Amino acid sequence: SERFEEDSIRKLDVLDLLNNLSEINRFILIQFYINQESIKNISKKLGITEKSVKNRKEDSLKKLRKLI
Repeated sequence: SERFEEDSIRKLDVLDLLNNLSEINRFILIQFYINQESIKNISKKLGITEKSVKNRKEDSLKKLRKLI
């Protein structure tokens, strides 16, 4: 139960950190890391280039690392 509480807190912290991102960047990270969508599929869903998706993903990760 203590382990569960620690895991739950970590998940809440991550969700809280994601709220610091723009909606589109949050969508990209969730699709890529949680739903395991490819960069190609994400770019099709958003109607932006694969390069743009990659750049947004990298920028978002950098921002999250600074916040941790």
